[in-house]
Amino acid sequence: LFRSVDFCRVQLQSGIVTHGVMGISPNINRSNEAIVDRLSAVKEANKLDKQYDQYSHMVSVVASDLYALYGTSIQNGYIGYGVLLAHTLISETTTNAELPSSFALYDYIDQETLKSINDLGFVSFRKSPKTKLVHVLNGITMSEHQELKYVVNTRSAQVVMRNFRVMLSKFIGRNLDELIKSGKLNKDISGLISELDAEGLIKDFSSVNVSKKNENHLVVDLSFRTKYMLEDLKSYSGLTSIGE
Repeated sequence: LFRSVDFCRVQLQSGIVTHGVMGISPNINRSNEAIVDRLSAVKEANKLDKQYDQYSHMVSVVASDLYALYGTSIQNGYIGYGVLLAHTLISETTTNAELPSSFALYDYIDQETLKSINDLGFVSFRKSPKTKLVHVLNGITMSEHQELKYVVNTRSAQVVMRNFRVMLSKFIGRNLDELIKSGKLNKDISGLISELDAEGLIKDFSSVNVSKKNENHLVVDLSFRTKYMLEDLKSYSGLTSIGE
């Protein structure tokens, strides 16, 4: 799991909005109870890694196989889900999104088991009785933090933080006291918040606090919600008078 996370971290540090998608076969020859036990064991093994709590929101793991190419091949659903995610707007959710008609469910998993798979943090699929197409049951990540549970939230938050870093980078090397007194920083922060709101990436900024931690270090503390969050996400971006 964390090889994928390390790759995503490198991309994120370069300013690229990113998310890892992996797959694991549920092994349909097992009972539904055994499937849940297997996935639970996989998750617990990954949680032993000290990076899990901090970075598990950067990865989704698909626990479902699909017929592809109109039934001519069988593949793990991470391929179809990864393509779908790449073509989904950052501000839109993949939950309930439909896959192309060339895909069909390979394995039948009952509703109770699907709920257990969802609770464990794995992505799965369902067949819509209305459209007859395969739909994503849950566009989630492996994170156990509610506000980072859904991919749309994590990617939207990445854009927010990237844009703040870009905005602050314009002031590298400036005298921090003069920057604060001039009002230029607050004006640019307000403008950026308006842009993010217009793009549908946020629905609320409950607080933005600018403070000097020391003579050469300024911090912008943020508390905001993307349009699918129920509670605030707290983060920060920093600036120094001599460089990032």
